[in-house]
Amino acid sequence: MSNAIPCRRRRAESEAGFTVWKVTDWDECQCVLGYLTFKLFSHDGRYLFFASDRTGTFQLYRLDLEREEAVQVTGPGGAVPHEGRPTEGQWRDCNVHPTRDEFASCTDRRLMITDVKSLRSRVLAECPAEWAKLDATPQFSGDGRRFATDYQLPDGRRGVAVGEVGEGPATLTSVMTAGPGIHVGYLISPPTERFVLSVCMGPDQQNDPAQPPERRARAWRLDPDTGDLRPYIVTPPGFRATHQYWGPQGRCYFHRKTVGTWTPTWIDSVDLEGGDLRTHYGSADRKLGHSCVSPDGRWMVSDVQEPGRNELIRVDLATGAARIICWPNSSVQENNSQASHVH
Repeated sequence: MSNAIPCRRRRAESEAGFTVWKVTDWDECQCVLGYLTFKLFSHDGRYLFFASDRTGTFQLYRLDLEREEAVQVTGPGGAVPHEGRPTEGQWRDCNVHPTRDEFASCTDRRLMITDVKSLRSRVLAECPAEWAKLDATPQFSGDGRRFATDYQLPDGRRGVAVGEVGEGPATLTSVMTAGPGIHVGYLISPPTERFVLSVCMGPDQQNDPAQPPERRARAWRLDPDTGDLRPYIVTPPGFRATHQYWGPQGRCYFHRKTVGTWTPTWIDSVDLEGGDLRTHYGSADRKLGHSCVSPDGRWMVSDVQEPGRNELIRVDLATGAARIICWPNSSVQENNSQASHVH
């Protein structure tokens, strides 16, 4: 593309013996990935979506890993026109569709869906006039036929809406509206045939051991077809769950941290019904922060959120054996922004 920006790779050997690639060389600005619950690679692995503040505010970019060049997607001069104000951390997030070569993005008034290669876009859904705003990058059902997003009403109440992916704008239908003062967010959907959602609702009361289990839930499971809403991820008193995401086999992974000290920390998972609890990895002294599972479900990578040498750890999910890959040293305690988390 004529508006492509050079973005060169650099190769380095980590102290642990792995080859590590730095895929952006824009050292004068921040380059960050979207949140761990979104798909950021194209299906063929050629393109990677990330955000950068090289224009002064964070905008979304598409990186061509073969050509080593990037194209600005959002914002003034970007390839995709957006109406409304950015949400989700100033264009940090987008989400690649599970079956199509398209990705979704969001403003407070409009959801967009864009072709990965041509960057031609269309409206996925408009915010209804009676709602104050949309507030979440779309999450897709496993078959890609439906999607979900968060919304907010003029009185401040928040909820979840769903729609169908088509060639024209979808009609958004509310499937849940929370009561006054209850925050709704962290909406994610598993890659399963059955369309279900997990959602966080605040205020968070996980640290209070006196609360009953249903009050200490980290996440609730929502059936958008029936409206059934029930506690989904609940840890025993003295622990709290964070950073949940759906793995490729339809299990929900999360970090189980010790209240007050963070460590010891474990990475657990549950099945679609919230049962079959499994522990995959743990550390007595390392503050495990965020993780992801490989597409084949054979291994996991977790970061550590310690000041100083915060490492990336690769875990064999069959044996539990773990190895350090490298030390990105991008902890938020080291004068880095929240956007510098490893995802």
